[in-house]
Amino acid sequence: MRQVIIAVSNKELAAKLKAISEQSGSPVRAVCGSGAQALQTATDHPDGGVLLSTMRLPDMSVQQLIEMLPDTYDCLLLVTAEQHGFISGHGIYKLVEPITALMLADWIRQLLLYRQVKAAHEAKIHRPQPGIAATPPRHGRNTEEQKLIEQAKYLLMNRKKLSEQEAHRYLQKRSMQSGLRLVDLARQIIE
Repeated sequence: MRQVIIAVSNKELAAKLKAISEQSGSPVRAVCGSGAQALQTATDHPDGGVLLSTMRLPDMSVQQLIEMLPDTYDCLLLVTAEQHGFISGHGIYKLVEPITALMLADWIRQLLLYRQVKAAHEAKIHRPQPGIAATPPRHGRNTEEQKLIEQAKYLLMNRKKLSEQEAHRYLQKRSMQSGLRLVDLARQIIE
């Protein structure tokens, strides 16, 4: 089961984050005061989840922690406006302070559910049927690009209460209107 790992050196902030997460129904696996503790917890629980952290940890940078984190974890970083551009990449999400408890709870829930919904959807779509060959990825996109598009669709489904087909049509329409490739538009939506 996907759970939250909180990696924050400030004990008061860590307690608040834990309370917000648990009150919203998102289980917390551990509260860690260092990057090493968070990494050990994540390694011991490869089923994944969300790493919730600030940019500063006493023993390593959050960038180092993210690079060593198993791929089954997404990272939700609490950043200031000045820190927003310091780190980016697939599976890294940033909330610029100040944030509300409701906003934080919503992001944690979405990230915990995202991979579960996506895996169930992919299993349903890509389940080989007898006598039918598996289809290659559409439009020659690589797996990373397809993941970005799926992630953007999921965010649109949650934010705008759209079905998957409606979210895909929304992306296609916006892509044509803006002249951006679908994957580039998906990146903008995620960031």
